[in-house]
Amino acid sequence: MTSSSEASESKSDGLFARAQSGDQDAWKILFEACYPKIRRVVRRRMNSPMIRSLYDSTDFASDVWKSLAAKQDRYEFQHVDDVMKFLAKAARDKVAAEYRRLMAQKRQEEQKIAFFGEDGHAIDAVAIGPTPSQVAVAREAADFLVADQPDDVLEVIKAKRDGCSNDEAAGQVGMNVRKVQRILKTLHETRWLTWGR
Repeated sequence: MTSSSEASESKSDGLFARAQSGDQDAWKILFEACYPKIRRVVRRRMNSPMIRSLYDSTDFASDVWKSLAAKQDRYEFQHVDDVMKFLAKAARDKVAAEYRRLMAQKRQEEQKIAFFGEDGHAIDAVAIGPTPSQVAVAREAADFLVADQPDDVLEVIKAKRDGCSNDEAAGQVGMNVRKVQRILKTLHETRWLTWGR
C-alpha cells in the first residue's frame, strides 16, 4: 500500500525519470501504482480457455514489467498515468500475440493431421489457390475495410484475416462474440453499400 504522500507524489512529474536514474523508491511507487492495473488488464484479456489453461495473469504482467525495466532508457514518461497507459497497451498486445501464436500452432497441427490423415499416411491433395485477380480484389477489399477504422475494429479484422472464427476472434481481442459479429456485419454492409452488389 502506498501512503497518501506517496500517492500524491506518484502523480507528480518526474517519477519515471527518478526511477530511470536508479531511485529504488520511485520504482517501488511505480510498481505499486501500475502492477495491479496491469494484472486487471491481463485478466480481462485472458478470456480464452486455451490461454487460461497455460498462463496466469502474473505471467504476462511480470513479463511486461520486466520489459519496461530492461528497456527503460528507451522511454520518457511525464506522469505515472502515462506509464500505466503504456504498460496496459503492452499487456493487451502481449496476450493477443500469444493467443495468435497458439492459434497458429493449433491450425498447423490440424492441417498436418488433415494432410497426413489420422493413420499418418499422406493424402493426395491438389493445390487450390486464388487467381491473381482474386488476390488483387481481396487486397482492395482489405484496404477499404481498414481505412479509418478504430483499433478494436482493426484487431477484429486482423484476427479474421488470420483465420480465426468469430469466437476465436472475440477471445483474441478481448470482447464479446456478439460485438465481433456486429463489427463484421457493419463492415460487410458498408462494403456492399459502397461498392454495390
